[in-house]
Amino acid sequence: MGERGLKKLTVIGAGSVGTSVAYAALIRGSANEIALYDVNAAKVDAEVLDLAHGTQFTGSTRVIGGSDLAVTDGSDVIVITAGAKQRPGQTRLELAATNAGILSALMPELVTRSPQAVHVLVTNPCDVLTVIARRISGLPPERVFASGTVLDTSRLRLLLAGRAGVSLSSVHAHIVGEHGDSEFPLWSAAAIGPVPTLHEKSVVRPEYSKRGKVLISEAALSQMVIHCVDEYNQNIRIKKILVKDDEIGYRLVITIDVPYGIQLGGNIHNLQQYIIENIEHYTGILIEEVNIIIDKGGLS
Repeated sequence: MGERGLKKLTVIGAGSVGTSVAYAALIRGSANEIALYDVNAAKVDAEVLDLAHGTQFTGSTRVIGGSDLAVTDGSDVIVITAGAKQRPGQTRLELAATNAGILSALMPELVTRSPQAVHVLVTNPCDVLTVIARRISGLPPERVFASGTVLDTSRLRLLLAGRAGVSLSSVHAHIVGEHGDSEFPLWSAAAIGPVPTLHEKSVVRPEYSKRGKVLISEAALSQMVIHCVDEYNQNIRIKKILVKDDEIGYRLVITIDVPYGIQLGGNIHNLQQYIIENIEHYTGILIEEVNIIIDKGGLS
């Protein structure tokens, strides 16, 4: 949320994560006022000064902080990063018990001082603590949530981008589940551009016909089409994909359903080109023709 869309952002915890959050919010112009709180007065005062000294270059954001929870008064968003770190040999349940105690003392006063605030839990184990925070505060789910697997997803995408030698922005993959030992990658939905990673071998190490045509299964090519259409416009629903295998390339007949009120018109040609260019760019597969048929239930 840039361009001063937020009045006051508070970060609980002046450790490396908390100060990084405050710094990122400052340079992005996320709030009119940023407050940093920590029980270590000397630490938080020093961090606030460091941030405040840079405001000459970041705009008019006011930076405050201290070891008194009064600095959090009237917050719109509160990011909670305070808590104990996981020690070697310590289980996540043991860590949860320690940080739940910290949260139990903290949440009631935060809610009292900022009754309309949205709370974001970053302290680990963040998903478990989010449930605890909801129970302590009595706030609805939409006002207490965790950073979850956002960081894990970013790590996965970086690794895939490095492995495939592509831009990070071309990687679409997610880590799902609880942020911890039970999380897992959702490989069935992972893709590089329009290419599903489950079909990586058939694309990265393609087989060729005697005429030099790249060979790929109908299922893999259909999955690429689904991904391209979804990226182009998530309102478009694919009803059927017909793959015609020619001597040197492939022809596609795609039947789509467009919800009432959404008009594609001349954008049909743009969608055709988008599918062709993306598939050919990422795979080397020759798409000779894309014929898009709009189902009778939709509008063109």
